[in-house]
Amino acid sequence: MASYNAASRATEGQEQRATRLARNAAATAHSRSSECLQQRTTCLPRNAVAMTASIASKDADGWSIIIANVPSATAARPSHDQHQLRSTLQRNSRLREAAHGVTRPNNHYWKLRAFKYEPNFNYSILANINIGEMCFNCQFCNAKKWAGETPGMCCLNCKIQVFGFIAVVSSFFLLFAWNQYRGTTLIKHNQTFINDSKEFPNHEVHHINNKTVSKKKQELVQLNNKTKYIIYYCVNNLECGGWGDRQHGIVSVYLIAQAMGRRFGIINSKPCNFANYLQPNKINWTIGPKELQGLKSHHLRLIGNKRYASSLQSADLERSHPQNVLYVTTNVIYFHALIENPRYKKQLLWASQMPYGNVFGKIMNLLFRFSNHVQERFDKFFEVIIPEPNIHLVCAQIRIGRNPAMTYDERKLSISDVQIVWNFLSKYNNTSKYKIFVTTDSKQIQEIALKEFASQIMYSPGEIIHVDQPRKAVKNKCDSVRKILMDQYILTECDTLIISRSNFGENAMMMSQKENIVFYFKKGNITRINKEKFFHDR
Repeated sequence: MASYNAASRATEGQEQRATRLARNAAATAHSRSSECLQQRTTCLPRNAVAMTASIASKDADGWSIIIANVPSATAARPSHDQHQLRSTLQRNSRLREAAHGVTRPNNHYWKLRAFKYEPNFNYSILANINIGEMCFNCQFCNAKKWAGETPGMCCLNCKIQVFGFIAVVSSFFLLFAWNQYRGTTLIKHNQTFINDSKEFPNHEVHHINNKTVSKKKQELVQLNNKTKYIIYYCVNNLECGGWGDRQHGIVSVYLIAQAMGRRFGIINSKPCNFANYLQPNKINWTIGPKELQGLKSHHLRLIGNKRYASSLQSADLERSHPQNVLYVTTNVIYFHALIENPRYKKQLLWASQMPYGNVFGKIMNLLFRFSNHVQERFDKFFEVIIPEPNIHLVCAQIRIGRNPAMTYDERKLSISDVQIVWNFLSKYNNTSKYKIFVTTDSKQIQEIALKEFASQIMYSPGEIIHVDQPRKAVKNKCDSVRKILMDQYILTECDTLIISRSNFGENAMMMSQKENIVFYFKKGNITRINKEKFFHDR
């Protein structure tokens, strides 16, 4: 019967053989699927032993069949060279294939074996694993092949060209490497601080101020144009507006820089250099004077110029301002006009997908962090004011306008109008639960707050000034600038916040990353506001 099977298989065609193997595999799978786990565990070793004995007893043309990877078998022929051993392995593979065909173990077997591979185990002795050796070469691509592998399986009959594939991969690799290089260069350029004079002191960024930086990675990237610049510009002989106005101007100029693909910088030295207190955080805005020497420049003075803002909806900025250095002094919000300009839709796509309040907060938090000495003061302030984590910080920002400290400002509120704020704050009179912080443009309001809430109130030291109109009597204007900056950042940390109509307080609310409660003090009323709605309406 065995000789009959061998003879019939020797004469059968490839299609007949494939049919037979499929039929046998189906029968085997059906039989094995009915086995229980215990029967299968007993059956597999028994079949392996029987298969080993059967193969070892056969002889073909005077050669005993060598079972691959069995040390005892290979050691029996130490006189064989590599060529003879390879011929023997090829013959063994063909004999096993003729005797058993290409087996495909059933699903249950692979579940038992596939993820329990043992490197020291000789799998060739198992009856239902008959892989054979990779001892043939593909006629198309010359790749090593297993004896039972379909012709052209490795290269689809030469439809996949190796050299063409390598060329595609190489091109992709070069493109990827170039993008990596550009990205690395961009990061290095934006993080290398170029400070060549006293106007731009050199301070390393040792850490990130977690209180002022967004925790999420943002998509804001300063474009790496080394030859053209746009700089927010505020020096002593210019009208720039208060700190809140300047913040809107800085954000507007930054958005123009992104639209034009220019390097962005800040020079803000009125009444003293703000860079002594605020340092670049994630985006390097310091530009050394030597970088700008010899470059053509132009200065746009746009304080209060809303007509220019409207023109940005359709302007070609590079054509209008071709100079290498563009200095811009403004306090106007350009966001809404710029995102409407079809020329800059791609550059400002990220900004167009959120309201201005969110854009403002993201940019401010990416641009600025405290310098080290201000950060120490800021941290110390909170260590004193909030010694316990359960203390609730209640804050009020009160702007009354013209007063002895702000002689050139327009009048906003009277002293009596502020009584409603004192009544509101008096509800938080539990000193073990609440601390109160008040920042104002009036020394008189500050004195009233200190008297009303003596046991709870906290404030930062320094004289009250308007940064654009400092009084001559103020001796240390830079200390006053530091107070302004600290007061605003303290407002960003408040749990309950009352703001009056002022860019200073509104900007603090937009910069804050806390889920705080915000009230608006206007026309003798205090009403709670929805921050998201406020951001959209801004």
